[in-house]
Amino acid sequence: MVSIVPRPMQMSVQPGRFEIDIQTWVGLGFHQAPSWGGARSRRVDGFVRQALCPAPTESGPIKDQRGSGNYVELSIGKHHTPGSGEAHRFDEGAVVLAPLEQAKLDGSGWPAPPAVDPELGPEGYHLSITPTSLHLSASTEVGFFYGAQTLAQLRQEPSEPGGFDWLPCVEIIDRPRFRWRGQLLDVSRHFHPIDVVRRNIDRLAALKMNVFHWHLTDDQGWRIESAAYPKLTSVGAWRVDRNDEPWWGRAEAQPGEEATYGGFYTKQEIHDLVEYAADRGVTIVPEVDVPGHSRAILAAYPELSCDGVQRAVATGGIMDTNTLCPGKDATFEFLERMLAEVTQLFPSEYFHIGGDECNKRAWSACDDCAARMQAEGLADVHELQSYFIRRCEEILARNGKRLIGWDEILEGGLAPNAAVMSWRGESGGITSARAGHEVVMSPNSAAYLDLKQGDPETEPPLGYSQLFLRTAYDYDPIPAELTAAEAKLVLGFQGNLWGESIQHEDHLTYMLLPRLFAIAEGGWSQPEGKDWADFVRRVEVMLERDHEQLLDQGAGAKSLARRATTPAQSDDPLEPYYARNAQGTAWSPAMYQVAFEVDDSAPGVGLLVSLSTEHGAVDIRWTDDGSEPSESSVLFTTPLHIDSTTTLHAAAFRGAERLGRISTRRIDLHQAIGAAVDLLVPPSSRYPGGGAPGLVDGRRGTASHLDARWLGFEATDLVASVDLGEVRQVSAVTLSCLEAQKSWIFLPAELHLELSTDGDHFVPAAHLVLNAGSRTDGGERRHALRLEPAPSGSSLARDEQPPVEARFLRVTASGIGTVPAWHAGAGGKPWIFVDELIVE
Repeated sequence: MVSIVPRPMQMSVQPGRFEIDIQTWVGLGFHQAPSWGGARSRRVDGFVRQALCPAPTESGPIKDQRGSGNYVELSIGKHHTPGSGEAHRFDEGAVVLAPLEQAKLDGSGWPAPPAVDPELGPEGYHLSITPTSLHLSASTEVGFFYGAQTLAQLRQEPSEPGGFDWLPCVEIIDRPRFRWRGQLLDVSRHFHPIDVVRRNIDRLAALKMNVFHWHLTDDQGWRIESAAYPKLTSVGAWRVDRNDEPWWGRAEAQPGEEATYGGFYTKQEIHDLVEYAADRGVTIVPEVDVPGHSRAILAAYPELSCDGVQRAVATGGIMDTNTLCPGKDATFEFLERMLAEVTQLFPSEYFHIGGDECNKRAWSACDDCAARMQAEGLADVHELQSYFIRRCEEILARNGKRLIGWDEILEGGLAPNAAVMSWRGESGGITSARAGHEVVMSPNSAAYLDLKQGDPETEPPLGYSQLFLRTAYDYDPIPAELTAAEAKLVLGFQGNLWGESIQHEDHLTYMLLPRLFAIAEGGWSQPEGKDWADFVRRVEVMLERDHEQLLDQGAGAKSLARRATTPAQSDDPLEPYYARNAQGTAWSPAMYQVAFEVDDSAPGVGLLVSLSTEHGAVDIRWTDDGSEPSESSVLFTTPLHIDSTTTLHAAAFRGAERLGRISTRRIDLHQAIGAAVDLLVPPSSRYPGGGAPGLVDGRRGTASHLDARWLGFEATDLVASVDLGEVRQVSAVTLSCLEAQKSWIFLPAELHLELSTDGDHFVPAAHLVLNAGSRTDGGERRHALRLEPAPSGSSLARDEQPPVEARFLRVTASGIGTVPAWHAGAGGKPWIFVDELIVE
């Protein structure tokens, strides 16, 4: 079966194959398009040669002299399809490349050259393969390049020793849906050597993605060589190494500590990489993040902050003391010189200035900011941010650039010509498009590739929360709320790989693959042809391919030297989590991970448990005796009836091969399953979970606050009353809670358990005090908070206490009041997240 990612716009598969044998000939002509001579034609020739024969030998395929056998002719001229009624100058067996020379545009508004076919646009191609000929037509070099990537994916290895590679017979008409098909890579949180970045660009190009969003500056490092401000690299590119500590719990650098971790890219390296990417149809859009996320700048030039205090480059995650001062003229003098220098390195139309997560507390207490607001007639600090962004837009315009920023640049009013990258859901993109601004959709719910790919309890300690492959695949970048005219302002779709936990290249590829395939398809392919089963089939083929299938000499690539300061990847503790292809590339097998779904609505005693995988077309085998599943374990076919507390182990198989890791789930069949529950205050409409019944349905939430099973309570206590239906013996009550301080979710400060036999008179039975406001690493984790009731007046030791009789239980979980002073959201409203209330 044919496997191409992203899926072509139109494709039909015909019988037969086109073999690339030792007589296959590649020629190049210039008879109808002399402007395509020289280097341009050689690059196109190189694209196709590499696609058809990536490792040629002296005696292998692809000859340069025409022989008597099958041959390839690269013709720079009008494409004539056999049977069209026109004279066909090429013999049977030719591979023909022809840039189309029709002058009509297709109305999309693309900045296309005059010779663009209306059916293909500037990035499309037409590929026709029969047993004796191959024709590839395009309007531009990038169109030929994308056609060559399709050829590379179509190429099949011989089935017998001594045979030759071959291509299936197909007819393909293909062009992208969007003109912005991007991926962000954050190299500030962890510096990645230039060869790692190059391989990332190769991967994008192989998937017909055309924008590399390079996040080059943040609180943890500045990565661009600067002549105008040399301390940006001598100071701002380096931080104290605390990589053995959790990202969100790292102590600030102390005076006298040596900053040894980091690095930066020289101007020559950036210049070479920009050319390298351009040869592969990829535009590099740089990001210099201001006015927030600027701690590395302020470490180098503290006079640009509101208070002028000298601080070090951030060692980990911070959200304060990291903002440029918009009240000082020196700040805009710095931006003028710095942006003039940096923009010269990148020929891209757009320049990203960040603008996100700007902590304005320092502005509110700054005399310079107050004076600026008064002088400019600005009502508040939100309008002050808008003023800052407008000043940036003016600077960029003077340097021939268009400003693009995260959707926070909407706050206080959007700069006149700015484009918006919508990350906090779709609302920012919708607002921007309705106001006539261009938009790139990149919502964290569908495009954040630093989120975990499966159940957090089975994933490595990379990222946080969850983004499943299926979620990324199903997303449509055109919000349903937009009109057809507004939808035209959506430039495209982008996936973002933020780098807090991405320290090595294996971490990078593990988080990208296979979700990058979904991002690529979402940007290129038409939505009406979506088919999940076909997509995962194609993904499995792609995962085994080498994505560095691009031709160095044909694309004019330069040697890019390695400048690494990151530790070696030997003895990587995350190795057991990785799947690897034949080239050694790490990728995530999360689509094979088994998920458990508990149903408490079945009649009779017990629970029904269903097993599934995101992939959907693999066998699932399970055990309940503590052993690991194997190919001989029980095959899951119908829901399992669980009539007592049980621990299940399950895994996906294809034949005897186990796919992915083993999933384990304890199914608690406790006394409160299906009991009546009353909540004094309902959960937030943002995080309703399963409502009150969700506390006693046997479904335990995962270690992700986005798991819809959690009930969230904002700045209010949980008070839950449970009716067991009859008086029973109660030995323990356990409340499952989530802690995710980065997301303002804290454990309760106190838990109280009260019991009653009649529902009117409740007696205190247990009390638990927690140090809930103390700082952790900010990661998401579940906690089982256990309360063991004791009879009133009992003096027995805890482990000797007999069960207490009760029919009614009341559990109160009291919050911490306000977000602690050490937190970025100090003084704000904290959350309590609960899911299952287990009664033993």
